[in-house]
Amino acid sequence: MVLLINPSLFIKNNLISSLSKKSFPKNLNFISTSKRSISISNNYNYNHTYNYNYNYKYNSNLLFHNSPSISFNPLCNKTDLKKQNIFGYFISKRFKSNTPPNNHTIKDNQNNQNNQNNQNNQNDQNDQNNTIKKSDEILPPSRIFNPSELILSSAENTTKNYNDFKSMAKLFSLAKPEINLLLLVLFCLIISSSVSMSLPLVLGILLDAENDRFKSYNSKNDPNDNSPQVFGLPLNYFLFGLAGFFLIGAIANSYRIILLKTIGERVIARLRVRILKKSLEQDAVFLDYNKVGDLISRLTNDSSIITRSATQNLSDGVRAVISGGVGFSMMCLVSPKLAAYLFILAPPLGLFAFFYGRKIRNISKRLQQEVGTLTKVAEESLSSTKTIQSFNGERTEIHNFSKQVRNVFQAGYLEAKFTGFFYGSTGFIANSALLLLLSIGSSMIRSGEISVGDLSSFIMYAVYTGSSMFGLSNFYSELMKGMGAATRVFELNDRKPLIPATIGKKVNHKSLKGEIEFKNIKFSYPTRLNALIFKQLNFKITPGEHICIVGPSGSGKSTIIHLLLRYYDPNSGSILLDKENIANFNLKNYRRIIGVVQQEPLLFSGTIKENIKYGYTNASDEEVDNAVKLANCDKFLTRFPNGLDTIVGSRGTQLSGGQKQRIALARALILKPKILILDEATSALDSESENAISTTIQDRSIRNLTTISIAHRISTIKTASRIIVLNEGTMVETGKFKELIANPDSFLNKLL
Repeated sequence: MVLLINPSLFIKNNLISSLSKKSFPKNLNFISTSKRSISISNNYNYNHTYNYNYNYKYNSNLLFHNSPSISFNPLCNKTDLKKQNIFGYFISKRFKSNTPPNNHTIKDNQNNQNNQNNQNNQNDQNDQNNTIKKSDEILPPSRIFNPSELILSSAENTTKNYNDFKSMAKLFSLAKPEINLLLLVLFCLIISSSVSMSLPLVLGILLDAENDRFKSYNSKNDPNDNSPQVFGLPLNYFLFGLAGFFLIGAIANSYRIILLKTIGERVIARLRVRILKKSLEQDAVFLDYNKVGDLISRLTNDSSIITRSATQNLSDGVRAVISGGVGFSMMCLVSPKLAAYLFILAPPLGLFAFFYGRKIRNISKRLQQEVGTLTKVAEESLSSTKTIQSFNGERTEIHNFSKQVRNVFQAGYLEAKFTGFFYGSTGFIANSALLLLLSIGSSMIRSGEISVGDLSSFIMYAVYTGSSMFGLSNFYSELMKGMGAATRVFELNDRKPLIPATIGKKVNHKSLKGEIEFKNIKFSYPTRLNALIFKQLNFKITPGEHICIVGPSGSGKSTIIHLLLRYYDPNSGSILLDKENIANFNLKNYRRIIGVVQQEPLLFSGTIKENIKYGYTNASDEEVDNAVKLANCDKFLTRFPNGLDTIVGSRGTQLSGGQKQRIALARALILKPKILILDEATSALDSESENAISTTIQDRSIRNLTTISIAHRISTIKTASRIIVLNEGTMVETGKFKELIANPDSFLNKLL
């Protein structure tokens, strides 16, 4: 096993922290260090060490280096790292050096392998004495990663703990583009809250005015004195003005809600577009580790929760703060004594709400994770309906889905229990406080300390303040739910792809020849690091050459396509295009020169014409017709009433396999690529269609179209100008079809 570790983790003011050497796995040995990398090797496996000279932002304490001997065991997650205290093992004076990396590596690989096989039983000290020498091999950034950074958080795994304050700031920053509308919402909120908070005061004044009139009537016994004055106005005029005042508050509240809904829809639209954009920008390694269903859940459910927290919930929180602040101030103004009694209850209620919010955040995050898994299970089942039905697997799929539904229910039920307990407890405390107020207030009325109207106003303000406290606690709990969902979304939004798509120089399409060379390629998939696909792959394709790659299953035929398209980077070695490493090119620009047709091509919902123009939306009708003819699509299109405007259905379900392959070929040819990749692209075609397409490819090859075919059919293999035969990750032979087939000992003969 080879690991790369950031040395800055161990160096602070030239002091090296050390832990127990016993905690380090015995089968791993220290080999070499530099300023920017450390290498250790496995006692038993083929060993190769690289130095890392790229500028790279370390996202983790431990960076796994993908060498031929790499395996995620035993250090595959952060829990294991903590248990084994791996960092304490690396104690060396080399850490104190400030010199740049000098590209150290171990001796010749084969000699080192033999040496290490003979040293399995030696102690750790002897294992550290491996001789090192220079090497010019460099590890690309995309091959250095921590597997925990690739997997987004699940119910069992959380890769990133966001700081609460930063999470909250990021959450509310989503609404920043709507700041003008939010200020208008705040203005409407202040007006509507002012109207609402004036009601208890007005009610108290009316009660006292009516009480004074009643007392005056009893003392004077004047039946004509029945019109009390409020603020110097007759009661009827005052009530009429009050109705207009309340109407203004209602209008302001209506506009507040309308504006909030508008802001919410804008925020969620931007957020969903951003999530989808980030998902599409990710590399193949990321997509290998994360399920589509979970990403869909983040795109739909999580984004809805986040938007509600950043808009409607924020408004409710501000409203609660205003109402609570004004209400408590008015309580202190009406009766400081009664306000003091209630103030005693505020700290414990606030503390209770705080812990409830923290708990509900974790529960909410778990609930969203379970919903994401549920979406994943449903998506996999619905996308594989025909396969499920053909194997009578309905019961199994329903069982799996029901099991996940139970998990969602349990998480939701747990949230309901905590919510019910919180609101039940706080409601009981609030009602008890109200009874206490009535008891103390009644005695104060009898003693003349407070009037009936003032007590009524105080109680209403107390109710408003209590409601505001409940509103604040609800705001906090909803905010925690939003932060739980936001963590999942920000996790995706903040992830940088291992292979950046927009960095590098552009390919000069006009001067491009199309020469391809695989040079000393070693590669293993990130999900199967100990299963090496290519050990030392070398071959070259000249411009305009039609190469056919042949080999048994698992020999690496499709992997060549993945590497050429740069879905993955090789462990070592380089892929050259016109003698330039493809890693130096802008990935988006580089892929424009390549046309790809897969064995099972994916067509998008829409018309045939839309699918052909997918990579070249500005193509003219003439260019579309030309691509249709080149791909031999015109024959079956004439049988469709709507021709090119025929709807293909979801994933092209309305078309046969051969029709989909020909449409995919037209989609590739309309781009006028310099390199054409055919991955079993004619496997579903009849012989007549295949011959027509072969003629097209040969004609294009004359025009310097470099073509790479993967095929098993002899009819396809014969048309290639040269054949490359793979077996167990190496090229075993190459040559023309006639030459290889004439040799009875050739590997091609064995395959065919």
